[in-house]
Amino acid sequence: TGTAGGPYWIREEASGFTNFNNYVTTYACVDKTPGSTWAGVSGTLTVTGGTAQASIGTIPDPAPGAVRAIECTITNAAKPKIVLKKDVELRRNAPADQFLMQITDASGSTVQAAATTTGTATGVQSVSAGPYIVNPGTEYRVREVLAATPSATAMPGYASSLECQWPDGTVVVSVASFSPSDNRSTSVGTIPTNRAGQTMTCTYVNTPLQVPVTVKKIEVDEDGANATPGSGWTVGMTVTR
Repeated sequence: TGTAGGPYWIREEASGFTNFNNYVTTYACVDKTPGSTWAGVSGTLTVTGGTAQASIGTIPDPAPGAVRAIECTITNAAKPKIVLKKDVELRRNAPADQFLMQITDASGSTVQAAATTTGTATGVQSVSAGPYIVNPGTEYRVREVLAATPSATAMPGYASSLECQWPDGTVVVSVASFSPSDNRSTSVGTIPTNRAGQTMTCTYVNTPLQVPVTVKKIEVDEDGANATPGSGWTVGMTVTR
């Protein structure tokens, strides 16, 4: 409560290890004075270091004898996040093959978060890029490449698909397959303003295109029976495309 005049400011201070950059901080001020015609004001607080503040302007005079009652509410909404995962199906083409996952800006030139797989395990890998805090209203991209070291296989040696979705099952990106020449970089679009505190999960699924082939020689008698491993033969194969 207070008298008319101003301009007035509202602000809040970060406590402890709180980082305002992890939140969208908004405010709304309403006038609860009987008979008031002031429309109120709302917006986003400006963050400087550990302080978030905004001017609510000049408050007009209330009716004679009335005391102005302005109520302001500050809302801190946690920003959304993106996490990028890797699912290796069946096996790696080469045991040393590892994958680099990246979350970038809209141009793809600035890497915001990255992770490289290790080991030879299949399925969803134990490492991921992110969760990375993102800004609503801003576009981001995800991409994958084979790690420069120690991978022995080129990326076109794997079939790859990608799906990104929010916790409620809303699918943002669904790419069934990439062409062998594709750099496998995909926009996840502009982060909406109604996903406060939620994490978008993106998963690249890789399936090896190289199939192990073993050529064996079996000898049978003239009746086609008594199969035994052949010896003294040279066997091989050719590939025709």
